[in-house]
Amino acid sequence: MNKNLKSIGKEIGKIFLFFVLFYAVVLYLWLQFQTNYNIIIADTMMSFFNWAFDFKTTDLKADGFSFKYFLANTKIIYNKLGQAITFEWTLKFNLALITCNMPMTLSAVMALVVAKSRKKWDYLLILHVVLILIAFHFVTIFIIAMALIAKIVATNTLVNLYFADTTILSFDHTNFVMFLSVYGVRFEPFLMMAYVWILMKKVKT
Repeated sequence: MNKNLKSIGKEIGKIFLFFVLFYAVVLYLWLQFQTNYNIIIADTMMSFFNWAFDFKTTDLKADGFSFKYFLANTKIIYNKLGQAITFEWTLKFNLALITCNMPMTLSAVMALVVAKSRKKWDYLLILHVVLILIAFHFVTIFIIAMALIAKIVATNTLVNLYFADTTILSFDHTNFVMFLSVYGVRFEPFLMMAYVWILMKKVKT
């Protein structure tokens, strides 16, 4: 029993040591590339929105970690007098709230893989986690942006008219957004570590 506890303690200490070392390096690199990463994620997501919902981005202003997109209609709509109407609205969100745990998650996963790895293939799990995180950030930002647009649709008459046939933008995403932003992001490092640990166990067996 005592031997098992000592063994577990050593393993935890080993993982923690690797975590501290990796975190120092990953955090430094993340601070250099965080803004570019956030811009790429946001721009790609907005490009999809532009294509899917027929509007265009006319301008982008970055304020720290917040991004403010200026959007306009691409389809022509007419008022009761038959006059063409063009209009703009803004969409603002803070990407740092979504991607803030990236360095901690990567460092934790790298520490686990390096400390417990017995096969070279295990190191591919790090790349696997990176791809999962990128997908998670895309999905989270997509849903948050969709919820923000849905709020604008509900309060802006012109935007409501423009998106009248788009049922997905009239759906209330509030609860899903709260779940992703509060629980998904907060527990991201632990969930990824548990996921990698399970995969490594399956590979060994």
